[in-house]
Amino acid sequence: MTTEQHQNLHNLHQLWRLQPYQELTTSRGLPFYKLEQWPARAWCQPGNYSEAEKTHLFAELSTQMSASHTLSMPEALLPKGEPGLNSLALSFSQQMMTKNLDASAPGSAFPHLALEPTGPQQAQQWAITTGKCFGYMVAASSVTNLLHGHALLYFIVYQSGIAGTAMTFTHNQQMGIHQVGVIDQYRGKGLAREAMLLLEQLALSADINTLQLQASAMGQPLYHSLGYRSLGAIHNYVK
Repeated sequence: MTTEQHQNLHNLHQLWRLQPYQELTTSRGLPFYKLEQWPARAWCQPGNYSEAEKTHLFAELSTQMSASHTLSMPEALLPKGEPGLNSLALSFSQQMMTKNLDASAPGSAFPHLALEPTGPQQAQQWAITTGKCFGYMVAASSVTNLLHGHALLYFIVYQSGIAGTAMTFTHNQQMGIHQVGVIDQYRGKGLAREAMLLLEQLALSADINTLQLQASAMGQPLYHSLGYRSLGAIHNYVK
């Protein structure tokens, strides 16, 4: 695993641990984690593992999976050859992506687009809005946990209407970008792109110049066009 891959996964690892989680160990003492609420993931700690450890880790996690969890495994941590899914099926894949910001690059103004910070009293509204963007339910309690853990959540506001959501989480001077989405009625206007550029300006204003994200297949063309580089895949398995 490269340094950049580790930084990307470590930011995601720390973000997920803002929710109530279980820390467990395999029979050989390797740690792994489970979230019982959104995003209901099971995953292992990012790091460099031997091929034997990868085989053991994936086999044991796959047997301990429940129907309510998604097992997220970076491609770099999968054993070579046939991984032995043990009744798991690939649900979807994402690309780890990163970008180093240029502090000298000219900024852009977006007079019709704003990022409005979300507070605890707006947790339910943010949960509903991001659910509309991505097509799944998010509990307000999960949003509250993220806010208490110092994640920054935003509404994308366009012409006085709430058009979508965004979230950032910074750890060790690495800013992760998550939940950037636009609801149906506002799509096709380039709002996600403008929101990403605003998030980059916020990062620079906080003296952060490295951004991390995990992109869906739909989002990858946008992020590539903005200069993000792919670091490898994360595969997500379900029972």
